[in-house]
Amino acid sequence: MDDIRALQSKDSSGLQKGLAAASLASWALPGLGKAVVSGGAKITLKMTARGLEHAAERHFVERGGAADASKFVEGTTKGDVQAMTASAVNSGTQSMSRGNIMFEHDLGVVTGTTNKGKEVTGVRALFSSSGDFLSAYPVKQ
Repeated sequence: MDDIRALQSKDSSGLQKGLAAASLASWALPGLGKAVVSGGAKITLKMTARGLEHAAERHFVERGGAADASKFVEGTTKGDVQAMTASAVNSGTQSMSRGNIMFEHDLGVVTGTTNKGKEVTGVRALFSSSGDFLSAYPVKQ
């Protein structure tokens, strides 16, 4: 099965083009900056440096991460996390979790592993109830 690194080299993949475009867009990702409904109110989703750093510290193989946390495939960058987050926002399912806004999406490629080492293809992106990006990590879909 392909992983997110291999996906970036496949020009024929529409998802790859979307991820590449989102990576290049950096802080102005498609889907972020849009208004979503949360608890009856419209809020604007915003990427945050703090949320990206949290995702990197806890879920990047190269940083060690938390022992009990899922990990992105080796070589994943903050730009990749931004792109996966944009994909989840644009194409995933929205729900609430512990007062936060959650988006989940199956990217169709290996995004990482569970804390037990099982490969997964999904991503979960979390935003605060005010729309600030909190974190993202690989999940089973």
